[in-house]
Amino acid sequence: MFPGDPLAGAFWSELNTDSTGSANDPADRSFMMASGPFTMQPGDEEEIVFAIVWSRGEDHLDAVRVLRRHVAAVHGIADALLTPDSSLLPEAPVPQLGLTRNHPNPFSAETTIAYSVPVSVPVQLTVHDVLGREVARLVDAAQAPGSYQVPFQAGRLADGVYFYRLAIGSSEVVRAMVLAR
Repeated sequence: MFPGDPLAGAFWSELNTDSTGSANDPADRSFMMASGPFTMQPGDEEEIVFAIVWSRGEDHLDAVRVLRRHVAAVHGIADALLTPDSSLLPEAPVPQLGLTRNHPNPFSAETTIAYSVPVSVPVQLTVHDVLGREVARLVDAAQAPGSYQVPFQAGRLADGVYFYRLAIGSSEVVRAMVLAR
């Protein structure tokens, strides 16, 4: 929205874009981003992933520094989650696991995770931080086939991105959720 780089002092302002006094007139800074083209047939489904990243620093320039670190972390998470490693894919078919998006997401104190179990087997539903550390174990028991809903209370967890993992035997599904108070 503004030209230049505020950390390098390179004219990042509405007031002066080239050190000669010319101005980047104040205006609506709305913008649009597009991607594609996409070829989809009627009835096709596609998951679209996006992130809105915000940060707060000690001052306006520190906020930009912090924002850049947060954006880099989100890129790393997206790369890890959205780029499959074919060596980790199972060779044999696995039961279809049903793990829906938590609701609400983002959430401020509590969210609900819904899932379905296709066969009677031990089930684990865990929550992890961005470093992969388990922060909560919501389910760790054998369950009969069916649909389940489990509440997750954030308690004293820090705001940020967390991952919830449903594991049945060697099959697992992982989804992200955002805690924002």
